[in-house]
Amino acid sequence: MQTTFSRFNTSKLAVLFAGALCMAAVAAQTNQYFEEVKVPLMDAELQTSKDWNLTVEETDTLSRLKRINQGMLSNDITPLEWLGIFADTDERRNHYAALFAKRQLEVMDAVTKFERAYAVAMKHEVERRNSSSDRLLLVTPYQCIDDLCKSNFIRAMDHVNKGGRLDILIRETLSSAQVKQWISANKIPQGKIQSRTVRVQSARHRHQHLSMGIYQLD
Repeated sequence: MQTTFSRFNTSKLAVLFAGALCMAAVAAQTNQYFEEVKVPLMDAELQTSKDWNLTVEETDTLSRLKRINQGMLSNDITPLEWLGIFADTDERRNHYAALFAKRQLEVMDAVTKFERAYAVAMKHEVERRNSSSDRLLLVTPYQCIDDLCKSNFIRAMDHVNKGGRLDILIRETLSSAQVKQWISANKIPQGKIQSRTVRVQSARHRHQHLSMGIYQLD
C-alpha cells in the first residue's frame, strides 16, 4: 500500500509540474508577444510624433504604453509625460522631465507675452472708441485716495446725473459682496444699478493692466 501511494503521488506531482511548466511557457510567449508586437501607427499618432519631435522608436513606445496602460492615466497628459512616467531608467526619466520642463516654460512665456499684448490692445481699443456714445468707462482702484481719482469719480457720476450711462471697473479682483459694499460706500443709487445705467464690476487678470481714468465707449 505504501509503495502504491508513493508511486501515485510521484506521478501526480510530475503531471502538475509539467502543467506548470507549460503554463509558464505560454505566459512568457504571451508577454513577449505584447512587448514585441508593433501595431501600425494611426495618422493621429504620426502627427503627434511630428508635433512633439519624437523619434520612430519613441512613437512606437508611446503607442505601446497607451495600449497596455489604457485607463490608468488621464487622456490629456502629454507624450513626454507618458514616456517619462514609464521610463525604464533614471537617465531616460530625467531626459523627458527636462524636455517637459522646457516645453512648459516656453508655453508660460508665450502666455505672458500674449497677456501683455492683450493689455496694450485693450487700451488702444478703448481709446479708439472715442465717439459720441453716452456710455463712459471709469477705471478706478478699490480705495480712491488721490485727488485725480476722486475727480474722475465725480466727473463720471456727473455724467450719469446728466442722463449718461457708466461702466465702472474696479481694478482689484473682488468678490460679489465686496463689489456691493463698494457701491454702497460710494453712494451709487440702487435705481441706477438696477436699471443698468451704472454697471460695476471687478477686474479680472487681463483688465488689471488698464490705466486708471475715464474712457468713452461705443
